[in-house]
Amino acid sequence: MPDEQFTHRYFSSALFTVIVSVLCLFSRADADDAAVSIQSVEQWSAVFAGDTTEWSVKLNSERAVEGRCLWTLQAGQRVLSRREAAWKTEPGQAVSVKTEWQWPDVREGVVLNGLCLWQVISGTKELARLEKPVFIFPRKAYSDRLQWLKDLKLQLLDPEETTHACFVRENIPHRLLRRGDFLEEVRDGILLVGEGWKLAGPDRLIDDLLTVAKRGIPVLCLATSEGELHWPAQDSALTAIRLHQPDIITQCDKRLDARHWPDGFSFQRGLSLTTHRNEFRADVVTAGFRWPWCEWQVSAHPDALTVKTDDRPVPVIWCGFRIIGGWDSGPVPRYLLKTMLERVERRREVE
Repeated sequence: MPDEQFTHRYFSSALFTVIVSVLCLFSRADADDAAVSIQSVEQWSAVFAGDTTEWSVKLNSERAVEGRCLWTLQAGQRVLSRREAAWKTEPGQAVSVKTEWQWPDVREGVVLNGLCLWQVISGTKELARLEKPVFIFPRKAYSDRLQWLKDLKLQLLDPEETTHACFVRENIPHRLLRRGDFLEEVRDGILLVGEGWKLAGPDRLIDDLLTVAKRGIPVLCLATSEGELHWPAQDSALTAIRLHQPDIITQCDKRLDARHWPDGFSFQRGLSLTTHRNEFRADVVTAGFRWPWCEWQVSAHPDALTVKTDDRPVPVIWCGFRIIGGWDSGPVPRYLLKTMLERVERRREVE
């Protein structure tokens, strides 16, 4: 009987030791998994088809680990590319790994939705992974919409002629206006104010833009460089004013990066709004809290020389995003302009 009790106690103790050892192994494995993390450095995800991009990831480890970093481009169920590099860390050390991506070509008018996958591997075990969506755009944003662009009848007011030069290079049809005569010349289409116009001085551009909008003609004003805008608070034609932060970009198109672009932030200029006597005042500023998007809704009162319009309010948009200045840094500026033109487009004649 004593031998049986001893044997029972022995096997119970041995079983307990085995269970504790197994739990420790699982606990250590969980700790190993938790000890390594991976995060993306670049915060943008829209790229040009056919380009090569270098994105970095940071690997953080609470212990010394040696292994491989794998990065894979997927689209749907297909693996388009896969590469890897060796890495190792010391306890508490962060390691930066540069990963190069070659984006595939896509057909004009098609945007490819892909997935970038990073995996941290030690031996045969995955310690951490990171997934990031990528949107691969054709470089020519308007090649499939040329007739649409022609039908918009873009009327470009551009004293600096930087926007004009960009449009000529990109074969975007437009009519270049002269500052002194544009009020008489703009009777249809969309009025587009080129990027970089200095508003300093007595030139009250907003008055002229609202005059055009009251004729039923949408207005898109790209980022002015300095100065201020005024408009009377009691003007009954102004039915609404909306201000937006960069999230307006993803509202227009979820595939476009809102804040971070390859060469920096999406905007520098913005509007700081105040009231002054009987007017709203918007100063163009480059520091402090500012609004990169301001949209007015104007009630149209067409004159005898303007095409009859419907009763919907006419949009006037001031856009502080770097459309022309950032044109070649990535796909977002040119595709954002495309979505903005779609936003301000409206039916010009009542059927």
